[in-house]
Amino acid sequence: MRNKQEEQRLGSQLNDSRKARSRSFLVGFILAVVTILLAVIFGSCAAHSQEIEQESAVTFSGGIELWSKYLGSTGGVFHDKPVLQGNMTLLFRSGCYGDLWWSRARGRWLNSYGDEVDITVGCAPNDFIDFGVAYLLVSHLSPSDVGWVYVDLFTSSYKERGWSIKGYLKIDYYWPLQGIEPLAGWNTHLGAEVGKTFGKWSSTSSLEVLHDTGAFGAGEGLVWRASTEIAREVGSLSVGVGVNYSRGINLPDWDDRTGEIATGLFTRF
Repeated sequence: MRNKQEEQRLGSQLNDSRKARSRSFLVGFILAVVTILLAVIFGSCAAHSQEIEQESAVTFSGGIELWSKYLGSTGGVFHDKPVLQGNMTLLFRSGCYGDLWWSRARGRWLNSYGDEVDITVGCAPNDFIDFGVAYLLVSHLSPSDVGWVYVDLFTSSYKERGWSIKGYLKIDYYWPLQGIEPLAGWNTHLGAEVGKTFGKWSSTSSLEVLHDTGAFGAGEGLVWRASTEIAREVGSLSVGVGVNYSRGINLPDWDDRTGEIATGLFTRF
């Protein structure tokens, strides 16, 4: 009798686990499908708008990406397994914008730091400044949503024969809105970005040094970050591949930012 009850209990747990996996797969599948459909719809609208040469008061952009791991802007790995990420941006003629960004890892929703939703409101009135505030849902351990404010400053771009070169200074501040983690801290990025276009192909590379005061509970110190991507225009879309790299310079021994590489595929409109 006892063995039969134990078998029934294990069978019930197995069914619950299968249902949870099915629900998590459905969530990720729906997010991916919605992003792709919106990309096709708004990409077609953008192409049509360009054809009739009418400037719209509001434009849409976005994309979907698949990365080998979630290598964050702090140079640390938030999730060491593949993640599907996407975003949708609503841009007004004034330069102000709203953005919805998400990241999805395999498994139950919010079961790892690979799962995240960011809601951002910002403004870039010209080519030299971009600032805003964001709400980040990042923690699966407790209600530990994060606030983020940022100011990005850019130099004037050098543009000649398809080349584009500019420098930048980006200042980020993160703080916990609920819960005990992640810890508050500043990130300051100083770097340069180089772009090249040749026909329907384009490439963009950046190199920066990041000073971290301990955001998200990381160690204080400097981090090298580099990224490269190559893309090709396919109709109204941009399809390509990317590589991100980060490595700590003078971080504490317990900080694991000792050299990380993430590779990815993307489509954007």
